[in-house]
Amino acid sequence: MPDHSAPNAPRWTREQVEHLLATETFRYHRIELGYGLATEGRDRSNTARQIFPDDLTGKSVLDLGCSEGALCFEAARRGASRVMGLDVEPDTIRKNKLKAECLGLDVEFGTVDLERDTLTEKFDFVLCLNVLHHLTNPLSVLNSLTEVADERLILEMASLGPHDRRRLGILPLFGNLLAKAPIIYVGKTPTRGRKLKRFFITPGAIHNILVHHRRIYARVDIKKSEHKDRFIATAHRRKIGHLVVVAGPVGIGLDRFCTNITRGGYPEVAEKLALPADTMLLDSTPGRPQHRAHLDTAVIGYDIMRAFMRTGNVYSRDDNLDILSCAEKITYVTLWTAPEKLRKQLTDSRFGYGTFKRPSKRERRIYFSYENPAEIVGHYDGWFDYLETRNDDQVILDMSPDVPQFIDRTAWSKIAASLRS
Repeated sequence: MPDHSAPNAPRWTREQVEHLLATETFRYHRIELGYGLATEGRDRSNTARQIFPDDLTGKSVLDLGCSEGALCFEAARRGASRVMGLDVEPDTIRKNKLKAECLGLDVEFGTVDLERDTLTEKFDFVLCLNVLHHLTNPLSVLNSLTEVADERLILEMASLGPHDRRRLGILPLFGNLLAKAPIIYVGKTPTRGRKLKRFFITPGAIHNILVHHRRIYARVDIKKSEHKDRFIATAHRRKIGHLVVVAGPVGIGLDRFCTNITRGGYPEVAEKLALPADTMLLDSTPGRPQHRAHLDTAVIGYDIMRAFMRTGNVYSRDDNLDILSCAEKITYVTLWTAPEKLRKQLTDSRFGYGTFKRPSKRERRIYFSYENPAEIVGHYDGWFDYLETRNDDQVILDMSPDVPQFIDRTAWSKIAASLRS
Protein backbone atom coordinates (compact mmCIF):
# COMPACT_ATOMS: atom_id res chain seq x y z
CA MET A 1 0.00 0.00 0.00
CA PRO A 2 1.42 3.41 -0.91
CA ASP A 3 2.31 5.73 1.97
CA HIS A 4 -0.22 8.50 1.28
CA SER A 5 0.57 10.22 4.57
CA ALA A 6 4.17 11.02 3.58
CA PRO A 7 4.84 14.73 2.84
CA ASN A 8 4.79 15.58 -0.83
CA ALA A 9 7.49 17.53 -2.66
CA PRO A 10 6.44 21.20 -3.00
CA ARG A 11 5.81 22.68 -6.41
CA TRP A 12 7.34 26.03 -5.47
CA THR A 13 11.02 26.86 -5.03
CA ARG A 14 12.52 27.54 -1.62
CA GLU A 15 12.64 31.25 -2.43
CA GLN A 16 8.92 31.30 -3.26
CA VAL A 17 8.04 29.51 0.00
CA GLU A 18 10.20 31.91 2.02
CA HIS A 19 8.49 34.85 0.33
CA LEU A 20 5.05 33.41 1.14
CA LEU A 21 5.93 33.03 4.82
CA ALA A 22 7.42 36.53 4.94
CA THR A 23 4.45 38.29 3.33
CA GLU A 24 1.47 36.35 4.72
CA THR A 25 0.37 35.60 8.28
CA PHE A 26 -0.44 32.02 9.28
CA ARG A 27 -1.20 31.39 12.95
CA TYR A 28 -3.72 28.61 13.38
CA HIS A 29 -2.38 25.44 11.70
CA ARG A 30 1.18 24.25 11.30
CA ILE A 31 1.59 23.11 7.69
CA GLU A 32 4.84 21.76 6.28
CA LEU A 33 5.64 23.58 3.04
CA GLY A 34 8.92 21.84 2.20
CA TYR A 35 12.60 22.68 2.63
CA GLY A 36 12.14 22.41 6.40
CA LEU A 37 9.80 25.43 6.31
CA ALA A 38 6.32 25.51 7.86
CA THR A 39 3.60 27.93 8.84
CA GLU A 40 3.18 28.88 12.47
CA GLY A 41 0.34 27.33 14.40
CA ARG A 42 -0.91 24.15 16.00
CA ASP A 43 0.22 20.76 14.71
CA ARG A 44 -2.93 18.78 13.93
CA SER A 45 -1.23 15.64 12.65
CA ASN A 46 -2.44 13.64 15.68
CA THR A 47 -6.02 14.73 14.93
CA ALA A 48 -5.58 13.58 11.33
CA ARG A 49 -4.47 10.16 12.55
CA GLN A 50 -7.55 9.97 14.79
CA ILE A 51 -10.12 10.79 12.14
CA PHE A 52 -8.66 9.51 8.85
CA PRO A 53 -7.72 5.99 7.75
CA ASP A 54 -4.20 5.73 6.34
CA ASP A 55 -5.56 5.34 2.82
CA LEU A 56 -8.38 7.60 1.56
CA THR A 57 -8.14 6.49 -2.05
CA GLY A 58 -11.49 6.97 -3.78
CA LYS A 59 -13.03 8.93 -0.89
CA SER A 60 -14.32 12.50 -1.01
CA VAL A 61 -13.69 14.81 1.95
CA LEU A 62 -15.40 18.06 2.94
CA ASP A 63 -13.96 20.21 5.74
CA LEU A 64 -16.44 22.81 6.94
CA GLY A 65 -14.79 25.61 8.87
CA CYS A 66 -11.46 24.42 7.46
CA SER A 67 -9.53 27.43 8.78
CA GLU A 68 -5.98 27.23 7.35
CA GLY A 69 -6.62 23.86 5.73
CA ALA A 70 -4.25 21.48 7.51
CA LEU A 71 -6.71 18.58 7.46
CA CYS A 72 -7.64 19.25 3.83
CA PHE A 73 -4.01 18.92 2.79
CA GLU A 74 -3.63 15.79 4.92
CA ALA A 75 -6.68 14.20 3.25
CA ALA A 76 -5.21 14.95 -0.16
CA ARG A 77 -1.88 13.39 0.86
CA ARG A 78 -3.74 10.25 1.91
CA GLY A 79 -5.12 9.85 -1.61
CA ALA A 80 -8.66 11.30 -1.37
CA SER A 81 -10.20 11.60 -4.81
CA ARG A 82 -11.72 14.99 -4.00
CA VAL A 83 -11.08 17.40 -1.14
CA MET A 84 -12.95 20.63 -0.48
CA GLY A 85 -12.36 23.10 2.33
CA LEU A 86 -14.93 25.79 3.12
CA ASP A 87 -14.65 28.66 5.57
CA VAL A 88 -16.48 31.91 6.27
CA GLU A 89 -13.39 34.16 5.94
CA PRO A 90 -12.48 35.07 2.33
CA ASP A 91 -8.91 36.01 3.20
CA THR A 92 -8.31 32.63 4.80
CA ILE A 93 -9.53 30.96 1.62
CA ARG A 94 -7.25 33.15 -0.50
CA LYS A 95 -4.21 32.07 1.52
CA ASN A 96 -5.28 28.42 1.46
CA LYS A 97 -5.31 28.49 -2.33
CA LEU A 98 -1.73 29.82 -2.28
CA LYS A 99 -0.63 26.95 -0.02
CA ALA A 100 -2.38 24.40 -2.24
CA GLU A 101 -0.55 25.78 -5.25
CA CYS A 102 2.72 25.76 -3.31
CA LEU A 103 2.27 22.11 -2.27
CA GLY A 104 0.94 20.96 -5.64
CA LEU A 105 -2.13 19.44 -4.01
CA ASP A 106 -5.51 19.34 -5.74
CA VAL A 107 -7.68 20.84 -2.99
CA GLU A 108 -10.71 23.06 -3.66
CA PHE A 109 -11.32 25.99 -1.34
CA GLY A 110 -14.31 28.32 -1.10
CA THR A 111 -16.36 30.44 1.27
CA VAL A 112 -19.51 29.35 3.08
CA ASP A 113 -21.77 30.65 5.81
CA LEU A 114 -23.13 27.50 7.43
CA GLU A 115 -26.17 29.31 8.83
CA ARG A 116 -27.14 31.02 5.58
CA ASP A 117 -25.91 28.84 2.72
CA THR A 118 -27.42 25.51 1.73
CA LEU A 119 -25.16 22.49 1.37
CA THR A 120 -26.24 20.26 -1.50
CA GLU A 121 -23.33 17.97 -2.49
CA LYS A 122 -22.67 14.77 -0.59
CA PHE A 123 -19.18 13.73 0.56
CA ASP A 124 -17.95 10.48 2.07
CA PHE A 125 -16.23 12.22 4.99
CA VAL A 126 -17.60 15.50 6.36
CA LEU A 127 -15.53 17.34 8.97
CA CYS A 128 -16.78 20.13 11.19
CA LEU A 129 -14.16 20.79 13.84
CA ASN A 130 -14.52 23.44 16.53
CA VAL A 131 -17.26 25.27 14.63
CA LEU A 132 -20.66 24.48 16.15
CA HIS A 133 -20.03 26.35 19.39
CA HIS A 134 -19.54 29.60 17.47
CA LEU A 135 -22.92 29.43 15.72
CA THR A 136 -26.27 30.96 16.59
CA ASN A 137 -28.22 27.75 15.87
CA PRO A 138 -25.86 24.75 16.04
CA LEU A 139 -28.60 22.10 16.05
CA SER A 140 -30.02 23.34 12.76
CA VAL A 141 -26.57 23.25 11.17
CA LEU A 142 -25.89 19.81 12.64
CA ASN A 143 -29.07 18.56 11.01
CA SER A 144 -27.84 19.91 7.66
CA LEU A 145 -24.49 18.16 8.09
CA THR A 146 -26.20 14.78 8.50
CA GLU A 147 -27.73 15.24 5.04
CA VAL A 148 -24.39 15.69 3.24
CA ALA A 149 -22.22 13.17 5.15
CA ASP A 150 -22.57 9.98 3.13
CA GLU A 151 -20.25 7.78 5.20
CA ARG A 152 -18.82 9.56 8.24
CA LEU A 153 -19.62 12.79 10.05
CA ILE A 154 -16.69 13.94 12.18
CA LEU A 155 -17.16 16.65 14.81
CA GLU A 156 -14.79 18.26 17.26
CA MET A 157 -16.75 19.91 20.02
CA ALA A 158 -16.29 22.61 22.61
CA SER A 159 -17.48 20.82 25.71
CA LEU A 160 -17.09 21.11 29.46
CA GLY A 161 -13.51 19.88 29.79
CA PRO A 162 -11.06 21.69 32.10
CA HIS A 163 -10.10 24.32 29.50
CA ASP A 164 -13.64 25.39 28.64
CA ARG A 165 -14.80 25.17 32.26
CA ARG A 166 -12.12 27.64 33.29
CA ARG A 167 -13.20 30.01 30.54
CA LEU A 168 -16.80 29.73 31.71
CA GLY A 169 -15.94 30.13 35.39
CA ILE A 170 -17.51 26.80 36.37
CA LEU A 171 -16.28 25.24 39.61
CA PRO A 172 -14.41 21.92 39.02
CA LEU A 173 -16.76 19.69 41.05
CA PHE A 174 -19.89 21.12 39.42
CA GLY A 175 -18.20 21.05 36.03
CA ASN A 176 -17.30 17.37 36.35
CA LEU A 177 -20.92 16.51 37.09
CA LEU A 178 -22.18 18.57 34.15
CA ALA A 179 -19.62 17.06 31.78
CA LYS A 180 -21.00 13.56 32.45
CA ALA A 181 -24.59 14.56 31.67
CA PRO A 182 -26.14 14.80 28.17
CA ILE A 183 -26.49 18.58 28.16
CA ILE A 184 -25.90 21.65 26.00
CA TYR A 185 -24.50 24.42 28.18
CA VAL A 186 -25.36 27.89 26.90
CA GLY A 187 -22.70 30.45 27.69
CA LYS A 188 -22.97 34.21 27.68
CA THR A 189 -22.07 36.14 24.54
CA PRO A 190 -19.03 38.33 25.27
CA THR A 191 -19.12 41.97 24.19
CA ARG A 192 -15.40 42.09 23.64
CA GLY A 193 -12.38 39.84 23.36
CA ARG A 194 -11.89 36.71 21.30
CA LYS A 195 -14.30 34.83 19.05
CA LEU A 196 -17.73 34.00 20.37
CA LYS A 197 -18.31 30.65 22.06
CA ARG A 198 -21.99 30.21 22.79
CA PHE A 199 -22.70 26.49 23.09
CA PHE A 200 -20.82 23.74 24.91
CA ILE A 201 -22.05 20.25 24.03
CA THR A 202 -21.14 17.22 26.14
CA PRO A 203 -20.32 13.80 24.64
CA GLY A 204 -23.57 12.40 26.05
CA ALA A 205 -25.58 15.12 24.36
CA ILE A 206 -24.02 14.63 20.92
CA HIS A 207 -24.49 10.87 21.24
CA ASN A 208 -28.18 11.31 22.07
CA ILE A 209 -28.69 13.75 19.19
CA LEU A 210 -27.03 11.54 16.56
CA VAL A 211 -28.11 8.09 17.76
CA HIS A 212 -31.31 8.41 19.81
CA HIS A 213 -32.91 11.18 17.75
CA ARG A 214 -31.97 9.80 14.34
CA ARG A 215 -31.91 6.28 12.86
CA ILE A 216 -29.28 6.93 10.18
CA TYR A 217 -26.19 6.24 12.31
CA ALA A 218 -25.06 2.77 13.31
CA ARG A 219 -22.74 4.11 15.99
CA VAL A 220 -20.91 7.20 17.22
CA ASP A 221 -17.32 6.83 18.40
CA ILE A 222 -16.21 9.35 21.03
CA LYS A 223 -12.49 10.06 21.50
CA LYS A 224 -10.67 12.62 23.58
CA SER A 225 -9.07 15.43 21.57
CA GLU A 226 -5.69 16.88 22.41
CA HIS A 227 -7.08 20.29 21.49
CA LYS A 228 -8.25 22.23 24.58
CA ASP A 229 -9.50 19.10 26.40
CA ARG A 230 -12.33 18.67 23.89
CA PHE A 231 -13.62 15.54 22.17
CA ILE A 232 -14.01 14.17 18.67
CA ALA A 233 -17.21 12.37 17.67
CA THR A 234 -17.22 10.18 14.56
CA ALA A 235 -20.68 9.13 13.42
CA HIS A 236 -20.86 6.15 11.03
CA ARG A 237 -23.79 6.32 8.64
CA ARG A 238 -25.74 3.16 7.91
CA LYS A 239 -25.61 1.52 4.48
CA ILE A 240 -28.27 -1.15 3.89
CA GLY A 241 -28.67 -3.05 0.65
CA HIS A 242 -32.25 -4.29 1.24
CA LEU A 243 -34.33 -2.97 4.14
CA VAL A 244 -37.57 -4.77 5.03
CA VAL A 245 -39.90 -2.55 7.07
CA VAL A 246 -42.46 -4.67 8.93
CA ALA A 247 -45.29 -2.32 9.87
CA GLY A 248 -48.46 -2.66 11.86
CA PRO A 249 -50.44 -1.25 14.78
CA VAL A 250 -49.83 -1.72 18.50
CA GLY A 251 -50.74 -5.23 19.61
CA ILE A 252 -50.25 -7.02 16.31
CA GLY A 253 -46.97 -8.62 17.41
CA LEU A 254 -44.35 -6.66 15.45
CA ASP A 255 -41.40 -7.62 17.63
CA ARG A 256 -42.37 -11.28 17.70
CA PHE A 257 -42.81 -11.42 13.92
CA CYS A 258 -39.51 -9.63 13.20
CA THR A 259 -37.62 -11.89 15.60
CA ASN A 260 -39.14 -15.04 14.12
CA ILE A 261 -38.52 -14.15 10.50
CA THR A 262 -34.83 -13.44 11.14
CA ARG A 263 -34.41 -16.71 13.07
CA GLY A 264 -35.81 -19.06 10.46
CA GLY A 265 -39.51 -18.74 11.25
CA TYR A 266 -42.08 -18.20 8.49
CA PRO A 267 -39.80 -19.75 5.81
CA GLU A 268 -42.31 -19.21 3.01
CA VAL A 269 -42.61 -15.53 3.86
CA ALA A 270 -38.82 -15.17 4.10
CA GLU A 271 -38.40 -16.86 0.74
CA LYS A 272 -40.88 -14.56 -0.98
CA LEU A 273 -39.17 -11.53 0.55
CA ALA A 274 -35.74 -12.90 -0.51
CA LEU A 275 -34.37 -12.76 3.04
CA PRO A 276 -31.04 -14.60 3.42
CA ALA A 277 -30.17 -16.55 6.55
CA ASP A 278 -27.88 -13.81 7.86
CA THR A 279 -30.56 -11.08 7.79
CA MET A 280 -29.98 -8.63 10.64
CA LEU A 281 -32.82 -7.61 12.93
CA LEU A 282 -32.49 -3.92 13.80
CA ASP A 283 -33.81 -3.17 17.25
CA SER A 284 -37.08 -1.27 16.95
CA THR A 285 -36.30 0.64 20.15
CA PRO A 286 -34.89 4.11 19.29
CA GLY A 287 -31.32 4.59 20.44
CA ARG A 288 -30.39 0.88 20.47
CA PRO A 289 -28.99 0.35 16.98
CA GLN A 290 -26.64 -2.45 15.91
CA HIS A 291 -23.06 -1.27 15.50
CA ARG A 292 -22.38 -2.62 11.99
CA ALA A 293 -22.65 0.25 9.54
CA HIS A 294 -22.87 -1.88 6.37
CA LEU A 295 -25.60 -4.53 6.11
CA ASP A 296 -26.71 -6.48 3.06
CA THR A 297 -30.24 -7.18 4.37
CA ALA A 298 -31.98 -5.94 7.50
CA VAL A 299 -35.45 -6.08 9.06
CA ILE A 300 -36.96 -3.39 11.25
CA GLY A 301 -40.36 -3.14 12.91
CA TYR A 302 -42.40 0.05 12.66
CA ASP A 303 -45.47 0.96 14.73
CA ILE A 304 -47.94 2.72 12.41
CA MET A 305 -49.68 4.14 15.49
CA ARG A 306 -46.72 6.40 16.33
CA ALA A 307 -48.62 9.41 14.99
CA PHE A 308 -51.66 8.64 17.12
CA MET A 309 -52.25 11.37 19.71
CA ARG A 310 -48.97 13.10 18.83
CA THR A 311 -49.47 16.70 17.74
CA GLY A 312 -47.95 17.39 14.34
CA ASN A 313 -46.27 13.97 14.20
CA VAL A 314 -46.98 12.69 10.73
CA TYR A 315 -45.09 9.87 9.02
CA SER A 316 -43.04 12.21 6.84
CA ARG A 317 -41.63 13.90 9.97
CA ASP A 318 -41.00 10.79 12.04
CA ASP A 319 -37.30 10.51 12.92
CA ASN A 320 -37.68 6.73 13.18
CA LEU A 321 -38.18 6.66 9.41
CA ASP A 322 -34.87 8.46 8.74
CA ILE A 323 -33.39 5.01 8.26
CA LEU A 324 -35.21 4.75 4.92
CA SER A 325 -32.61 7.11 3.42
CA CYS A 326 -29.88 4.56 4.23
CA ALA A 327 -31.29 1.75 2.07
CA GLU A 328 -30.77 1.02 -1.61
CA LYS A 329 -33.96 -1.07 -1.77
CA ILE A 330 -36.98 -1.05 0.58
CA THR A 331 -39.84 -3.50 0.97
CA TYR A 332 -42.79 -2.65 3.23
CA VAL A 333 -44.58 -5.60 4.82
CA THR A 334 -47.80 -4.39 6.43
CA LEU A 335 -49.29 -6.82 8.94
CA TRP A 336 -53.07 -7.06 9.09
CA THR A 337 -55.33 -9.07 11.36
CA ALA A 338 -59.02 -9.19 12.18
CA PRO A 339 -60.05 -6.37 14.58
CA GLU A 340 -61.30 -8.75 17.29
CA LYS A 341 -57.98 -10.63 17.24
CA LEU A 342 -55.99 -7.39 17.32
CA ARG A 343 -57.93 -6.14 20.34
CA LYS A 344 -57.46 -9.46 22.17
CA GLN A 345 -53.72 -9.44 21.49
CA LEU A 346 -53.46 -5.87 22.80
CA THR A 347 -55.42 -6.87 25.90
CA ASP A 348 -53.16 -9.85 26.55
CA SER A 349 -49.92 -7.90 26.00
CA ARG A 350 -50.75 -4.61 27.73
CA PHE A 351 -53.72 -5.27 30.03
CA GLY A 352 -53.78 -8.98 30.62
CA TYR A 353 -52.87 -11.20 33.56
CA GLY A 354 -49.21 -10.87 34.53
CA THR A 355 -48.87 -7.40 33.01
CA PHE A 356 -47.65 -5.13 35.78
CA LYS A 357 -46.87 -1.94 33.88
CA ARG A 358 -49.69 0.56 34.13
CA PRO A 359 -50.93 1.39 30.61
CA SER A 360 -50.24 4.93 29.48
CA LYS A 361 -52.95 7.38 28.43
CA ARG A 362 -52.04 6.73 24.80
CA GLU A 363 -52.27 2.95 25.25
CA ARG A 364 -55.69 3.25 26.85
CA ARG A 365 -56.83 5.52 24.02
CA ILE A 366 -55.63 2.98 21.47
CA TYR A 367 -57.38 0.19 23.35
CA PHE A 368 -60.72 1.97 23.21
CA SER A 369 -60.23 2.95 19.55
CA TYR A 370 -59.92 -0.74 18.75
CA GLU A 371 -63.54 -1.22 19.78
CA ASN A 372 -64.50 0.39 16.46
CA PRO A 373 -63.28 -1.65 13.43
CA ALA A 374 -63.72 1.40 11.18
CA GLU A 375 -61.25 3.32 13.35
CA ILE A 376 -58.71 0.51 13.00
CA VAL A 377 -59.13 0.66 9.23
CA GLY A 378 -58.61 4.42 9.42
CA HIS A 379 -55.15 3.89 10.95
CA TYR A 380 -54.25 1.62 8.04
CA ASP A 381 -55.64 4.14 5.54
CA GLY A 382 -53.24 6.78 6.87
CA TRP A 383 -50.31 4.39 6.59
CA PHE A 384 -51.18 3.30 3.06
CA ASP A 385 -51.60 6.94 2.03
CA TYR A 386 -48.03 7.54 3.20
CA LEU A 387 -46.76 4.52 1.25
CA GLU A 388 -48.34 5.94 -1.90
CA THR A 389 -45.82 8.80 -1.67
CA ARG A 390 -42.91 6.35 -1.86
CA ASN A 391 -41.71 4.36 -4.84
CA ASP A 392 -40.94 1.12 -3.00
CA ASP A 393 -42.21 -2.47 -2.97
CA GLN A 394 -45.25 -3.12 -0.76
CA VAL A 395 -46.95 -6.32 0.42
CA ILE A 396 -49.73 -7.04 2.93
CA LEU A 397 -49.60 -10.06 5.20
CA ASP A 398 -52.81 -11.31 6.83
CA MET A 399 -51.97 -12.58 10.32
CA SER A 400 -55.51 -13.76 11.08
CA PRO A 401 -54.93 -17.39 9.97
CA ASP A 402 -52.54 -19.63 11.87
CA VAL A 403 -50.21 -19.45 8.88
CA PRO A 404 -49.73 -15.87 7.59
CA GLN A 405 -51.09 -15.31 4.09
CA PHE A 406 -50.13 -12.67 1.51
CA ILE A 407 -53.10 -10.67 0.23
CA ASP A 408 -53.13 -8.00 -2.43
CA ARG A 409 -54.32 -4.44 -1.98
CA THR A 410 -57.61 -5.15 -3.73
CA ALA A 411 -58.47 -7.97 -1.32
CA TRP A 412 -57.58 -5.78 1.67
CA SER A 413 -59.70 -2.91 0.30
CA LYS A 414 -62.73 -5.24 0.19
CA ILE A 415 -62.11 -6.28 3.80
CA ALA A 416 -61.74 -2.65 4.83
CA ALA A 417 -64.94 -1.62 3.01
CA SER A 418 -66.94 -4.26 4.89
CA LEU A 419 -65.54 -3.06 8.22
CA ARG A 420 -66.34 0.59 7.48
CA SER A 421 -70.01 -0.16 6.82
